[in-house]
Amino acid sequence: MLCAAPAALALAWTSTIAGIGRLVGPCWMHSSFGVPCPTCGATRAAVALARGDWNAAFAVQPLLSALGVLAALYVPWAIGVVAFGWRPLRIELRGANRRPLRWALVGLVLANWAYLVHVGV
Repeated sequence: MLCAAPAALALAWTSTIAGIGRLVGPCWMHSSFGVPCPTCGATRAAVALARGDWNAAFAVQPLLSALGVLAALYVPWAIGVVAFGWRPLRIELRGANRRPLRWALVGLVLANWAYLVHVGV
């Protein structure tokens, strides 16, 4: 039963995300200024990930594709926490440890955006 539920959710998610891809219009920033926004290609990447086309997903939106894969890897852990009492994953950052993480995240977003501009997504 625990194996059937994630498979059913994955199937439903694949169908839903493909439908959302048709509903979402073009990026406003890209249409107006000719420059992709930091999240341009996220819907196409999600559809590609849902179809199992990892190369296309990472080519279109590498940062959000990586976050999607990490989120998908977290799901079995979350099921284990709820169903089997595994220890929850906790990340605690205090004081001075927050600033480098913030700069690293800003750097990742800017690097991803530079990639999107360079590739012309």
